[in-house]
Amino acid sequence: MWAGLRGLVERDVCMLLSCNSGVLDTLKIPAEQRFEKRISQWYDLASRFRNNFSKWKNEEYLTYKRQDRESQQRLQSDFEQETVIVRCKVLKVIDV
Repeated sequence: MWAGLRGLVERDVCMLLSCNSGVLDTLKIPAEQRFEKRISQWYDLASRFRNNFSKWKNEEYLTYKRQDRESQQRLQSDFEQETVIVRCKVLKVIDV
């Protein structure tokens, strides 16, 4: 198990390389299938470093990531709708 600052850096590098590998390996598949493939592949690659990786089981991790993505998409949608409302209000004030 890694320890200290060196351990932190090594763990982060391993996780980042796993993430990059997952992104690059999935560029050739259809966009709507990429998210599922990426999170699954990342989990498999990161599992090689069990001592420094969360003890979540595969399905627990994938469920968490799916819920996290849905939450992010919902927040983004709300933000975009709020931005449109603010722009409309600003345009109305300017038009008056």
